[in-house]
Amino acid sequence: MKREPTAADRIYEALRQRILTCEYGEDMAFNEVQLANEFGVSRTPVREALHRLEGKNFVSITKAGAQLLPMDILQLRDCYECKNVLFIGIAILACDRITDARCKQLREMVSVDLNGMDDHTFINWMDKVYRFIYSTTRNSMFEVVMDSSFDNLFRFISHCIVNDYCDRDKIGTTLVSFAEAIIARNRKEAIVRAAKHIDESMHITPPSAVLDDGIDDLLSKIY
Repeated sequence: MKREPTAADRIYEALRQRILTCEYGEDMAFNEVQLANEFGVSRTPVREALHRLEGKNFVSITKAGAQLLPMDILQLRDCYECKNVLFIGIAILACDRITDARCKQLREMVSVDLNGMDDHTFINWMDKVYRFIYSTTRNSMFEVVMDSSFDNLFRFISHCIVNDYCDRDKIGTTLVSFAEAIIARNRKEAIVRAAKHIDESMHITPPSAVLDDGIDDLLSKIY
């Protein structure tokens, strides 16, 4: 049985979502007192949440406080390569193990009007669909690895969506298509559609100034 989320869990998840949906600027400094007041808690769970974010390389904590870290270009390359490989296993296990009840849930999740969403809502929707698909594998290690290792890549994709450096519609359409193959329990098609979704997510055409001119280096390593 899963434990009830603690105050630190709730704060961590709220801050994680804000980082992933680019609500914070790159120069964001986190004030423990302000966050404690916002969430109605003491500074202890806030501090715990910030340390968890530090463990994911989202923030740096010094004596001066917690500061949002820029995205790591080399880590993005490695995450992209790993996610391509792991998504094959996820596609197979999800098709094999998804239940009728969860098929219905997944269909409801992807039967939405993506055009009617603003970017932040779309990114949150995408994150929820990813997590749900991971959970359909009923393999706890997949869930742990995907949840803990790929937020940096997801943050980059979110950054590109918010700044119109990629085609949000194609990303959403290919994710829905991948989910539909899982619902149909079609292994072969799920693998093909998973690869198409990942490729579309990284099909980026940003201006040269993105990520301190590091985007060209990233794309050369990915492609």
